[in-house]
Amino acid sequence: ALVFGPSRPAAAAATALLAVFTAAIVRARRRLGRRLPCGCFGGRRTRDARAVLARNVSLLLLALAVAMAGPSWALAGRLRAPTTEELLPAALVMVAAGIALSLLRAAARLLDPA
Repeated sequence: ALVFGPSRPAAAAATALLAVFTAAIVRARRRLGRRLPCGCFGGRRTRDARAVLARNVSLLLLALAVAMAGPSWALAGRLRAPTTEELLPAALVMVAAGIALSLLRAAARLLDPA
C-alpha cells in the first residue's frame, strides 16, 4: 500500500505491524541472545538481532513519515498502479534479483574460511 498508494491508513497499519514485529524481536533477543534463529524461506541460519532491528526501525521511520504527511506527500499524486504490460518485466526483474542474491550468498559461503 505504501508503494502503490501512500495513505495515512496504509502507513498507520504498516507502523502498527512493524512496531509489533520489532517488539517481538526485542523479546526474542532478551530470551535467546544476540543471534536469532531465522526460518526465512525455509532457511535455518541465524541473524544478528541488531541488523534485524535496524531494518525494522528504518522501515518504521518511513511508515511514520508517510503517516504524518498523509496525502500531501510529494509522491502521492504521481504514483499509479502498474499496467498489465509492466507486471511481467517487473516480475522477471524480481526473479532475476532473487537468483543473483542466491548466487552471491552461495559464493560468499564458498569463500568463507570458517
